[in-house]
Amino acid sequence: MIKCPHCGHNISSMVKYCPECGTKMETPAADGLEEMIEEPTPETEDEELDEKALATAEADAEETLDEEEPEDEEVLTRRFSVRRIVLGIIAAAAIALGLWYFFPEFLVDEKEELAYRSLRHCSDPSLFEGFLDMYPDSKYADEVRELWRQASAMKGEWDVLIATGSAAQLEEYIARHPESPYIHLAEHRLDSLDWAAVLRDSSEATCERYIMQHPDGYFIGDAQQMMSRLEAARRARTLVIQDTLQLEAASADSASAAPVADGTTEGKAAE
Repeated sequence: MIKCPHCGHNISSMVKYCPECGTKMETPAADGLEEMIEEPTPETEDEELDEKALATAEADAEETLDEEEPEDEEVLTRRFSVRRIVLGIIAAAAIALGLWYFFPEFLVDEKEELAYRSLRHCSDPSLFEGFLDMYPDSKYADEVRELWRQASAMKGEWDVLIATGSAAQLEEYIARHPESPYIHLAEHRLDSLDWAAVLRDSSEATCERYIMQHPDGYFIGDAQQMMSRLEAARRARTLVIQDTLQLEAASADSASAAPVADGTTEGKAAE
């Protein structure tokens, strides 16, 4: 037994550190014990190598399992997704076949509804006729017949107006049928007729009337250019007339002043 030089506690001479205060013991026995502990024997080295090899093998096996498990899960996920897609396609096909077999009128009603909706803003009588030919027993048959009659009457009136109508008749048509499907054609036709009148007359009044009635007309640019030329020509004519009147006035003044001068000369000669 020896005493610890730091705390004075009795300790074994074979220990390297004091169990009370932890002071390192500088004794030959402790140093020899440390050398004995630090120097491994061949048997110890073999055991350590075996333990390391076993630990390495276990670690490699765990890594292999960890790598293989995600692949298995991914394969299973893909198989499940493909199977689910196939089952969905089969179910959709079965539902479609069931509707077609047990409820064929459902598909027919859907097509009929779409065809009817397409006629709401239609103006061609042949389309109404085609709907009635395809769906003669439709629930919309009476309404479509009335629309067909209205469209036929309106088209007939428009055809007559285009063939023989004047600008005044077009203005009346536009006033009576502001919602007509031919309203844009009527406005363009009236625009063309009014411009033709401007070209025939070539007067400021006619050109100015076109500009006022058709501010967004197709020929508005040409009308404005023509109006500028007509105004320039009028101003030039006015200047020519003013110059002519001034020359005539000057000539008249000269003619009236000549006899007075002659009479004065003759009076002086007689004296």
